[in-house]
Amino acid sequence: RAAEEGGVSVEVTEPPAWLKNQSEQFFGGSLFDYCVYASALGYVDMCVAAYTITAKRASVTSFFETSDDSVYLIVLSDDGGSGIDWETFKTSFFTVFRPFTYGSWLMIMVFVLPVLGLLMFYHERGATGSAYTDVSPVMVKQRETGEVHFEVRRIPTWKHVINSVYMGILAFFQESYDQSVVTWGGKINLLAISSFVLLVLNVYTANLAAILTEDITQGEVTSIESAVKAGYNFCAERKMAETVMDLHDISPDMIVPDPEDLGGDGKAGFNCPNCKARTRVFDYMKPNHDDGSVYCDAALTSWEDLQVLQASGQHCDKARVGEALVTKSSGIPIYDGVSAELTALLYTIKNDGVLAQALNAAEPTSQCPAKEESTNSLSIQQLTGIWCFSFFFAGVALVVKLVQAVHSWRQGKVTTGIRVRPLQRYDQWGNATCHDIIIDGRLYDPDAVRELHEASSSGSQNDETMDGGGHDSSDDIMGIGRTENAAVCKKGASILQGSFNSWN
Repeated sequence: RAAEEGGVSVEVTEPPAWLKNQSEQFFGGSLFDYCVYASALGYVDMCVAAYTITAKRASVTSFFETSDDSVYLIVLSDDGGSGIDWETFKTSFFTVFRPFTYGSWLMIMVFVLPVLGLLMFYHERGATGSAYTDVSPVMVKQRETGEVHFEVRRIPTWKHVINSVYMGILAFFQESYDQSVVTWGGKINLLAISSFVLLVLNVYTANLAAILTEDITQGEVTSIESAVKAGYNFCAERKMAETVMDLHDISPDMIVPDPEDLGGDGKAGFNCPNCKARTRVFDYMKPNHDDGSVYCDAALTSWEDLQVLQASGQHCDKARVGEALVTKSSGIPIYDGVSAELTALLYTIKNDGVLAQALNAAEPTSQCPAKEESTNSLSIQQLTGIWCFSFFFAGVALVVKLVQAVHSWRQGKVTTGIRVRPLQRYDQWGNATCHDIIIDGRLYDPDAVRELHEASSSGSQNDETMDGGGHDSSDDIMGIGRTENAAVCKKGASILQGSFNSWN
């Protein structure tokens, strides 16, 4: 448009190649500075691009100011989709365990809860109405003959031990102990369990809330000062780095150095000719990195550069925070020999509003997904520990289910010996359930088996086979007694409620 208004022709050319070495000696390796150097010497009349007007550049040639270019702090946002690396995963996973030290967790889970559960077993074992009953009714079937009889068998101690430990740990996660407790010793021990669970969980909740609040407060970087306080290091182009370091008292050690393997000089800020400095500042931002000579936590760069990249859907995990760190003028370098004429022409175009209209039309539109409004709500990533911990138990449950299925399948292949089937089920707290017991289409009453056994054993105590120490010599029955099928049939409807076909 300027050429049309001024009636001049435009010839696009490159600066002489032999001039590049001289430019590097004066400015450095930047291709932008290479064109500025050529315009200063009159090898080109002007450079068509938005150049930051620095003191060194302005000292060698004239500039026509086009716009202001502000430098901002660019940080990684929480929801940009950059993925979760191993360090981030570990940090998120262990967050839910931070209220207590590892030693405290071991003390709680391996000692206190199991011991309190075992003490409950000690107090309640064998008491009438207790969850730790000594015996349980079963149906025994001879595989060869199909003969069925009923027994009341002693429950092995090891099962009670496992259940007591399980219920102690379950009380911690369920925040209550719902087992039926009947003895005075058990009731007092229940106070110990309940008070421990109440106090520990309240301390855990309060401490976790404080930790999460502190993380949100400390982890939120909103300014260059808070970034420095958080220990951030920065990626920046050389000219941006020099200006920000001077104004905000930032040490050069906090700026990622120019990569020497790409032709850089190793000083603070990117200035190498082959490293694409304007995009490198974004490419090498990495959370929780451990190499400050390559990667950075944040960038000091032009907001316009990030807008251009996000217009093509790139670097959506980055955002501008805080106020402008510095505002620098941008312009077009012009050879002094023609600067008076060209500058007058360009100002005429600018004052007519043509430049502003062109800049507005060229402003890029972001293609990144809209970010949610920042809140103190916990994200999916912050709850990683909860997901993993919960699904760990779910996975163990599936493995146990598979083992049980394989065991049942193998038992179904056995054709000799006996098959024992329980007539009573117990819930997670060891309390007897009240649902119907249906085996092979027949409905059974476990209480009736117990009653029949008590009547049978009270009338035949003299016939029991006992060893010298008062223990039954049969490992199967363990001194509890046996009820023949014929005797069960005499009990009638209370034990055998009827025969069912297809669950009718």
